[in-house]
Amino acid sequence: MSGWRGILLGFGVITAALVWTGGGPAAGLRHLYLLPTLWAALRFGGLGGGAAGLLAALLFAPFVLPPIERGGLAAETVEGLVSLGYFLFAGIVTGALAHRARTRANRVRLLLSLQRTLSGEGAVEELLTEAAETLRGAFEARAVAIVLVREGAEPLVVTRGAHEAGRFDGTSAAGGVLRTGEPLCAPRCWFR
Repeated sequence: MSGWRGILLGFGVITAALVWTGGGPAAGLRHLYLLPTLWAALRFGGLGGGAAGLLAALLFAPFVLPPIERGGLAAETVEGLVSLGYFLFAGIVTGALAHRARTRANRVRLLLSLQRTLSGEGAVEELLTEAAETLRGAFEARAVAIVLVREGAEPLVVTRGAHEAGRFDGTSAAGGVLRTGEPLCAPRCWFR
């Protein structure tokens, strides 16, 4: 029950507890809405955290808005209004941070895998072929080409997943670098 069912159950239990205790805009139980909100944010990222924060705000709104309608803004009702925004804010920010942490962890895992591969025993071509396969799998690419250009020698081309080993499309990025001799830099966001 680690998915949405558990999160929705958590929201239902908290709402039932608020109804049962006759909670108002400043009820202490309202803070429990943060638990399923943060759970969703950690599990599903910014979008999931934002959705859970919005759900928490919608579920708590009936405890805040009627007292405002009856008696206007008082310290207690302002506290309840701040809580509505806080649920949404906490869900979005926590989800975004969780997503960023997962992305960085994936990058580190990929880099460690490449390091282990390239530090292995064997011919350079074999090690680069394994590294190309690792990269192809990580980026879910059809083909990966690693091209090593040596001064005064033919380029060493290592491909993985291409139709013909040792060859690549001349119109690809690698082909462009070989034609022009200019390096090509990828954008900074290179791994999701």
